[in-house]
Amino acid sequence: MKKFIIFLIIIIGLYQSCYMEEISFNPLNDDDYKLTLMLKFDHQACSYDHRNNTLRYSLPNNSRSEYTPYVEFQKCSSVSYNGIELQNKNNNNLGDIEYNKNYEIVLRANGQTKVLNLMFTDLPIIQIITPNRIVNEPKVPAVMKIISPEENNTVEHVVGIKYRGRTTLALPKKSMGFSLRNPTNYNQNISNSILDLRINNDWILDAVYKDKSNSRSTVSYKVWEEITQQSKLSIHSQFVELFINNEHQGLYCLREKYNGEFFSLSNYNSVLYKSISFYAGATTFDTYLENESLTSEWNGWEHIYPDPERELNWGPLQNLSYVIVVSDSSHFCSNISSTINISEYIDFYIFLYVSSADDCIGKNTILLKEHEGKFQFIPWDLDPTWGLYWDGSRIDHCHLFSDRLFDKLMALNPDNFRARLKSRWFELRAETLTEENIKTLFINNFSFLNNSNIIDIDNDIWGTQINLSDEQEFIFYWTKNRLTFLDNYFNNL
Repeated sequence: MKKFIIFLIIIIGLYQSCYMEEISFNPLNDDDYKLTLMLKFDHQACSYDHRNNTLRYSLPNNSRSEYTPYVEFQKCSSVSYNGIELQNKNNNNLGDIEYNKNYEIVLRANGQTKVLNLMFTDLPIIQIITPNRIVNEPKVPAVMKIISPEENNTVEHVVGIKYRGRTTLALPKKSMGFSLRNPTNYNQNISNSILDLRINNDWILDAVYKDKSNSRSTVSYKVWEEITQQSKLSIHSQFVELFINNEHQGLYCLREKYNGEFFSLSNYNSVLYKSISFYAGATTFDTYLENESLTSEWNGWEHIYPDPERELNWGPLQNLSYVIVVSDSSHFCSNISSTINISEYIDFYIFLYVSSADDCIGKNTILLKEHEGKFQFIPWDLDPTWGLYWDGSRIDHCHLFSDRLFDKLMALNPDNFRARLKSRWFELRAETLTEENIKTLFINNFSFLNNSNIIDIDNDIWGTQINLSDEQEFIFYWTKNRLTFLDNYFNNL
């Protein structure tokens, strides 16, 4: 491993000055974590897809007029752009640039000729370079290049990367999780910001395969943030184009990840759990199991913080489960408001109802309890929302759901729960949960995606039939009817 790290450091350090004597079109040069140079503009490499002989370059909108980049390509070669010979290691005027337009690139060297299509995009590009096959476990070493249209340089990280998810592992387009590693010590995790998102060690590349709008999760987290008025409780994200070696993977969404670092947890009396399965009804609080686990998983829950390899603390979750499942009505009403934050739980359930996020009941719920604080409920995995079921099918706008905690709060009404729930709904409906506000959030996402031809590329790569206009029409129709339905529901509480 030490030899690998030393070699990896050398490659990263020499990448900018390493040139081939002749053009090679191999996807990857053996095991050296370095791609063949095709073409660079302003010291940033164009990303190459060898299957379709295409190049992609990330360019901000304000740079498209009379674009005159510093151009670099391999020695002993010549390159033409739309019939114009380019000067190596010089500024070249490429004229006005259009997105979604093919520009012909011809590369020649030693009797070889390669004709490529170059297209410009305003999306950031992430390129994963690795000779290793990415699998579910373990994470494999890779170099990750982050190419942002707003930056003048390419940021590189050493990472450990793997496929992530459970049921989604069977899908052709897979989500990935990666952690940042110390370039001088691969076994040591480090933390950093990527594309202006918040500093963390662990990150997610979401394939967004089942959600044909590619926007439900991003909009959902924005709505959740507007409801709670707490940025620290909501995931931020960034659409990107993803390449693995020299293969374009299409559209992905780089997302932050809920973990102890995300919530700035430092006291081991704080806990963070995630529901991952419907084991014996424990995650819907239908059953109570006494025996605590000696592992990182218990009764359908995953122990996230403290680090389960160092310390396990299932006690707070067991106490919460006891109050909900075992205690009689009197004990429940006397203790539930000191165990969970009722106001924040109301916001949680209103969010679940307005977005129809029923996949967060018994699964995909984050439980956070900071030191000496109360439990907070936080939603996770929000692709199946706004009329979309977990399997990718569409559902009607009249769908309701609950778990035992919600049912007991409604039935026993501690601290005037029903009236507070009703009042909070109509308070949010006045400004945050308006039809116009929700539509605007989706429109902003659709407009951003439509600036590039990435949806067409995604359809071509994965054999999908994504149509953002159809998705927008359905989401707007569903949301309008959902809000009317919920107005009637809450009005009758």
